Amino acid sequence: MAKSKRKGKTVPLNTLKPQRTVTTPPPANMQGGVVWFNFCNPNWLSSIRIKGFTNFLKDSSEFSENHFYIFRIVVPKVMIEWQEITRGGYQYAHCHRLTENGKEMAQNVYREIFKREIGDDVDLWQFGFGGSVRLVCIRDDINNSLIPIFIDHHHLIHASIKHNQNDYDRYSYCAVCMEAK
Repeated sequence: MAKSKRKGKTVPLNTLKPQRTVTTPPPANMQGGVVWFNFCNPNWLSSIRIKGFTNFLKDSSEFSENHFYIFRIVVPKVMIEWQEITRGGYQYAHCHRLTENGKEMAQNVYREIFKREIGDDVDLWQFGFGGSVRLVCIRDDINNSLIPIFIDHHHLIHASIKHNQNDYDRYSYCAVCMEAK
């Protein structure tokens, strides 16, 4: 092995050439039917209040709890079980395309957050596995990805007495709003 001297010390020379791109193949159990999440726009974490919908939270503790659930449970489960989710089934009852009133509400929320329209041809989905928190995404078939557009913290896109909380209208916590101050 070649060595060079620096200030009286012998240091091995680096004979490796750096690669231009580093790629990590997906784990063997995720090849094939996996879908990827594209978190390219940070606005999906924003909170808004419009007629019939809010995703403001009570406090930073609820924010942390809900986001931990999204990143620890929802995102990995959707990625790994995508093919099963698209086939439906009782265990995926809260993972589905948004249609009619749900899609219209999601389009209104999108318009408020992103300050632009979203077409009727856009494939909108919601994902959740119990509880009231739902992740709402655009399905991008070309890139086999899901683009989160907002979190429905209070299950208001498809309102349900079973999942809705009574006092969410009083909530005012938004981590993105706090960051902007």
